[in-house]
Amino acid sequence: KEQYINRWLNIKRDVPQKPEYSYTAQVLLNAYNTIARSRKFSDVIPAALSAHDINAYLSIHELPIEIDIFNEVIFTLDNDYMKEECEKMERQRVIDNRKTKK
Repeated sequence: KEQYINRWLNIKRDVPQKPEYSYTAQVLLNAYNTIARSRKFSDVIPAALSAHDINAYLSIHELPIEIDIFNEVIFTLDNDYMKEECEKMERQRVIDNRKTKK
């Protein structure tokens, strides 16, 4: 299906192959999603996840990997999320500024 869409859009690239299933990756992504549900917000600005949020998750779940790797993965995913949210807020700020100048 994606090949047809790419052909229709004149995109000249190969469709990436489906990645090989990884139990560990699934556990880590599920853990991040669960931990991120405890995220706190100040008005509409999200706060980064804390060690307390991760420890609350770890108190009831077993890990398939070492704790230091687990923490690094969760904090890296959260940093990516925070960066994306900052970029979204900046784009919205630019749009809002353009609207007020008109």
